[in-house]
Amino acid sequence: GGGGEKDLEDSLVESKMESVVMEYSDMLTRTLEQQRHYFEDRMTAMQMQHDRERAEAAQQHGSKAQQAAAEHQAAVASLKAHIDSKDKEAAECRGLLEERGGKVSRLEAEVEEMRVAKRADDKKISLLTQKLKTAWEEKEFLQQLNGQVTANQEALKEKLKAAGTESDKDAKIRDLEEQVRDLMVFLEARDKIEASEEADDLR
Repeated sequence: GGGGEKDLEDSLVESKMESVVMEYSDMLTRTLEQQRHYFEDRMTAMQMQHDRERAEAAQQHGSKAQQAAAEHQAAVASLKAHIDSKDKEAAECRGLLEERGGKVSRLEAEVEEMRVAKRADDKKISLLTQKLKTAWEEKEFLQQLNGQVTANQEALKEKLKAAGTESDKDAKIRDLEEQVRDLMVFLEARDKIEASEEADDLR
């Protein structure tokens, strides 16, 4: 009898264990299934988010590309306008340069004419300067000659004056000599008369 109860208990225990194992297995299966669905949903959500982000990125990239293209076109247009403006300025500068070149050519011609005229004036001035120098030299020569003539005239006047004085002296000397001769003749005559009277007295 005891062996039968033991078998029954063993059967009950085994049955309970099988029941527990099955329940645990079902629970584990449900848990795994739930986890699988959870992760599948997560993966689906992540995939959808990824696709959405890619679509948004593509859209944004397209917008950025369009914006970049528009900005590039605007920059090209601005650069072209800038180049056109510089070309216009360059054309104006060339026009001004040609105009200035014409003025420079005219000024150079005028300067050359002035140089030619200046050389002619310099030649005239040189000739006039030479004539003026010659005139000054002639004037100085005439002044010296006039001084010499004046000095000669003064010397001649002095000589004439001296000559007049000498003539007066000569006349006085001649007069005195004549007076002396007259006196000598008188004295000789007197001596002769006295000698004659003495001779008469001796007789």
